[in-house]
Amino acid sequence: MGGNRCRFRDCNVSTLNCPGIHFFRFPIKEQERFHKWLTFSGNQGIFRLPPESNVNRVVCGRHFRDECFMNYKKDRITKTAMPTIWRLSKNVAIDYEQDIENGVLIDLEPPSASHLIPPLDFKCPLNLSDTYNLLNKKLIKIASNKVIASTVVPSKDEKLNNYKHSLAPRKNGEPGSINKKFKKTEVKVDSGLHVLEQIVLCEANEIKETNETVYSLRENEGLTADEETVNYEYEVHDDDDDMQFIIPTTQTEYDPTTLTHPANKLETELLKCKMENESLKKQLLALKNEKEKQDQELKTTQKTLKDNEQLGAQRDHYAKKCKLLKQELDSIQVLMKESQNQWSDMSNELSGTRDLLNETQDRNINLLQKIEEKDEVMQSLQNKLESLEKINCSTQTRYDDLLKEYEQLRQQCDKIYQVSSVPTSNAPQSITSNSVPLTKAQIFNAIKRYLSATMVSLVRMEMFGSSEREWKPDERAVAVDILQLGESIYNYFTEEWRFRLPALREVRSWIKEKTFSNELEEEL
Repeated sequence: MGGNRCRFRDCNVSTLNCPGIHFFRFPIKEQERFHKWLTFSGNQGIFRLPPESNVNRVVCGRHFRDECFMNYKKDRITKTAMPTIWRLSKNVAIDYEQDIENGVLIDLEPPSASHLIPPLDFKCPLNLSDTYNLLNKKLIKIASNKVIASTVVPSKDEKLNNYKHSLAPRKNGEPGSINKKFKKTEVKVDSGLHVLEQIVLCEANEIKETNETVYSLRENEGLTADEETVNYEYEVHDDDDDMQFIIPTTQTEYDPTTLTHPANKLETELLKCKMENESLKKQLLALKNEKEKQDQELKTTQKTLKDNEQLGAQRDHYAKKCKLLKQELDSIQVLMKESQNQWSDMSNELSGTRDLLNETQDRNINLLQKIEEKDEVMQSLQNKLESLEKINCSTQTRYDDLLKEYEQLRQQCDKIYQVSSVPTSNAPQSITSNSVPLTKAQIFNAIKRYLSATMVSLVRMEMFGSSEREWKPDERAVAVDILQLGESIYNYFTEEWRFRLPALREVRSWIKEKTFSNELEEEL
């Protein structure tokens, strides 16, 4: 990408001041992930803009953890990557995942995955340097010292003094520390909270004895794109000559005219501190005088407390309090006994309810077992019902076929009767009228020697076939062969040519069973 600027909070990284760094577009198509990116980057106002204007908004690689990248070059990120940190150096960053508003200073662990470990001669594209980054050096120094803020609670007879303090510059032209402005407000900070996002340190090249001339920052230690320069403020409490520092959680307001250059800002801040030194000294003297007065008052009160009369009055007062406390203790003991009795009753009720619960659980288990048994019985009955329905269907089809065969046989019988009833007076006299008539079996045996095997089977079916007779294997084979030629051909043989073939249902069953072939082989 070229010509981009990072949209993560106040990050000023761009392709001009940080060449070589990689930028990554907001995931506009993934609404949930896009919303999380906006939350961490502090740019939730983008939601109100049209989607076309958010296409080119990007976040630089400094705000992603090492495990969010797909390689050590840090030019590609994973599909679940989130910009949750602000890198101050290679090993230090501000984590906004723990505190979305202010962030928490954390130490970054080096990557352990092999594809994230760069070679020794590889230059990091994030342009982070621990040597020349002034802000990072100061933050690391503060983290190593482990400055923990705390508050002081004054006693009844002592008063907590808040004052402002300034550090004077060194003499002989030596570089001295900058005067520090202490804010007179109380802020409670937990022991585990690092308020470092609001702390920014400044250094001057040199402050002379006269404390009038201020030099700008060295050119070789200029602030990088992710650094800022603000006032360094503390809160100071003085309790018995013990000084404690508390870091405020709010940033001081900046003059927009001084933000043009860090050196100008530093000069203006030092001039302000110089003008306030005189007033601070006066306030310090007044505070010391007040402290001396308070010490004298404390001594007088201690002397008065040592008097016998006051001690006697205090003893009487404490005796009355002891009586009241004893009465309260007796009432508490009575309440304790009552609560113990109630506890015993409740424990008995609890044991009874537990027994009932166990009984109900046993009953529930038995009922569940019975239900499972009933379900199994119902399943078996359902299977039987299905099998019976299948048998019923088969018997119904068989019954229908038998009715059809019965109708056919009845029609054939009627035709035979009609033929037999025709007068045969005009019929010619048979030549063999005096000979013995032949039976069907004799006729079949006489002509089968002149026929092929298939024709023999067809003639046998025509002469001897009926619904009560069992079909022979060769007859079954012939019927199966005809049906395999096509169902329409089979119907044509039975209906048009009036072949006495087996029913279609039986032939289909023979095809499925394939028993006629074995029987035919046995006969052969």
